[in-house]
Amino acid sequence: MRIAVLGADMAEANQLCKLLSAVGYTSVAISQSGEFLRRLAKETFDLVLVAWKLPDISAIDLLSRIRQGPLSAVPVMVMSSNEEATQVAAMLGAGADDYVVRPVSLVVLLARVDALLRRAYRVNSLAEGTRAPSTTFEELEFEFDIDARKVVREGEAIALTQKEFYLALLLFRHLNRPVSRAHILEVVWHVTGDGMAMRTADTHVSALRSKLGLRPERGYRLVPLYGYGYMLERLPLPKDLRADARAEDTPAELPVSVDKPD
Repeated sequence: MRIAVLGADMAEANQLCKLLSAVGYTSVAISQSGEFLRRLAKETFDLVLVAWKLPDISAIDLLSRIRQGPLSAVPVMVMSSNEEATQVAAMLGAGADDYVVRPVSLVVLLARVDALLRRAYRVNSLAEGTRAPSTTFEELEFEFDIDARKVVREGEAIALTQKEFYLALLLFRHLNRPVSRAHILEVVWHVTGDGMAMRTADTHVSALRSKLGLRPERGYRLVPLYGYGYMLERLPLPKDLRADARAEDTPAELPVSVDKPD
């Protein structure tokens, strides 16, 4: 999970980034809101930690711009030194999902971050090394066996390569949220800005659409976002139509998922 830490005090922001990195999160410290908004237009962040007092823009204005941007649903936690009811109300009213009052115990801060990510992404713990071996997405028919790198839909295993598995897991964790190509390449292929890797990612997205049946008649839509990346959407679908779609889409035999190089 990628976390942006935005604040005027870079020493504090860097300290928070070291703490988050120590428990498995990828984090980046940013001091200027302008730089953050430029990055937000091209990159994916799973959570934003933002100081209430910023040097170049008010936190309320920044929250407003976040909620109007491509990652409008990204969870935001505000860090403030003021716990007066009026300011707390202002934070939440402006679009913050949670807040912490400084000084705050690092243990408490990590617990609040983890709790907010669980609420936002409907999975157990998302930091590397603390994640659950199996992740089931609520109200969805897909279960991800992380240890075996296997996807199960309604009791049937779906054969995916290792890269396809991690790409699918990333997209489902960001269900109904846009995911940038840069973030996909960083998480799945561990590269940045490589044109060939981007084309490879596009090919894998197309394969997932077919293998997982991510089509409107199955209740999903995996769409490209011009100049940005992709978004997997959950669509409403009547139960009888869903049953018909499953019957048409289920082959007689499904191969067991095995690891193989991409």
